Amino acid sequence: PYHGTTEGWYWPPDGGILLPAGPRLRRVEPAGRDEIVLDISQSHPGCRLWQAHSSEDGQVHSATVERITVSGPYARIGTVVQRRGEQSFYPAEGALDESQIDASGRVLLIKEEFQRDTKRLDNRIIDVETGRDRWLRDEEGALGHSDMGQGYAVGENDQIGAGVHLDLATLQQYPLFSTWNMGSVSLRGGRCLLSDATALSLVDLDQRGVTKLLDHGMVVPPGTPPHERYNWQVSANLDPSGRVACFLSNFGGSRLDAYLLVLP
Repeated sequence: PYHGTTEGWYWPPDGGILLPAGPRLRRVEPAGRDEIVLDISQSHPGCRLWQAHSSEDGQVHSATVERITVSGPYARIGTVVQRRGEQSFYPAEGALDESQIDASGRVLLIKEEFQRDTKRLDNRIIDVETGRDRWLRDEEGALGHSDMGQGYAVGENDQIGAGVHLDLATLQQYPLFSTWNMGSVSLRGGRCLLSDATALSLVDLDQRGVTKLLDHGMVVPPGTPPHERYNWQVSANLDPSGRVACFLSNFGGSRLDAYLLVLP
């Protein structure tokens, strides 16, 4: 249902899959466990959850909140965070793209698009424990595609054309690899997995480069409209240990299959 991506679901650290189901976030396991870990049906009637994420200990959850409409795209109205059994809501201040809690469960990164001289994707960084709320503007090196570790993020800085490591406390960053239109990254178990247009690769977080693992084989079907090509981009996810990657590919054919890759 998600075409060439794994967008929409998340692989939590304590087992199973986190799956948004309308206004509820469910943790589902193959053995039969199915529980609701987040519910906005009372606080935000007529809305649904999308793009859920969890802290490394599985105790903090975040998700984008979308208002359901009869026609047209659903409006992304903000981000909900559930921490220690309590919900907090952060309304969108611009055109909300996506948001994610970091692995510590303390720092929320929200990406919002503002109209200035041109549309720019900025980063809003919130410490959900202290309430400290800061902005990293696009022209200052805000991240596009990214994922979150413990107090840091890895993503694309389109001002310098590089995938960078961003310290969420100091906002300092250093480049890890050169890129334009990076693709996506997954950070788990101290590892960084890069999915680009052709391959899956490991990124060394100590600035020692990129190691190609394999060609993922995804081919965009002929005749796909330009606005739908993004849906066929491979976005591999790492499991919580950082040892196994899951991705979808058609390997040049017409059928999408799910693959598991055991990393070195």
